[in-house]
Amino acid sequence: MNPAISAYLDALRVIAAGTVLFGHALGWRTLPHDAVILFFVLSGYLISYTAAERDQTGSQYAINRIARIATVAVPAIILGILVDIYVRPLWPHGWPDFAPLDQMAKTVAICMTMTSYVWDNSYPCFSNAPYWSLTYEVWYYALFGVVFYPKSRKTKLLAGGVALILMGPKIAALLPCWLTGVATFHIQRSWRPSRSFGLLLAGTTLAIFVLMQIFPLYEFTAMQIVGPLSIATGYQFYSSNAFPLDWLTAGLFAANMLGMIGVLSATSHLPGTSVARIFAGATFSIYLFSAPLTKLVSALLPA
Repeated sequence: MNPAISAYLDALRVIAAGTVLFGHALGWRTLPHDAVILFFVLSGYLISYTAAERDQTGSQYAINRIARIATVAVPAIILGILVDIYVRPLWPHGWPDFAPLDQMAKTVAICMTMTSYVWDNSYPCFSNAPYWSLTYEVWYYALFGVVFYPKSRKTKLLAGGVALILMGPKIAALLPCWLTGVATFHIQRSWRPSRSFGLLLAGTTLAIFVLMQIFPLYEFTAMQIVGPLSIATGYQFYSSNAFPLDWLTAGLFAANMLGMIGVLSATSHLPGTSVARIFAGATFSIYLFSAPLTKLVSALLPA
């Protein structure tokens, strides 16, 4: 991968992780969610790159994904338990997303198996609210693996169908966001915009995204579009309750990435590359550790 493009993608990861960290600390809602959508688009792009360039077999892919997830998810679960046990008594009225400690074994099992949000499940991983997106992402990894690596088309269709059925509607509702990243990777392999068109594309999509923040689009989509669907079906989408807007947001992020890839294609180096790479390597940990640590700091500091 072009070093400049790689540095740009690292910078996006740092921006997304920072938005989640400070968003939770300051009580933001929409921007941290948009940052998760950006993570999904980046994940789809990077997983496609990894599968095309590095993980030549399904077993390599599975081992690398499991190792990557486990080394961060397990410490995040342990941290969540420890912080919850310590922080819970310090909150006069508790905290709305504390998981019941009397069901610790069940909660740990659900968190470890990434089944917190399949179908009707809605189990927070203790007080670690951002963990929901990891469970989504793991199912996207699984779906990609069982569709990309088998040679038989019948096997691809059967295994992919099973994965979709198992993940359920909530997780599947944001799958197009992740697949947007996959599509971006394959598009840029065969076509990249010119530098001038790339600047126009990146600038326009960024301007549209900033303009969208002026209006309460998340609340409108959740209440006026997905809300009636939930009432009609009796199904709650929870973190996917604005998924049509999330599809649009993912499309803007993907188009912005494609534009920047065109801009940077002829560039060999960007300033701050080494710094971006260092922080990018920690974004997964920052993302999953931020919520428990924010609650710990909030409990310790004066109101």
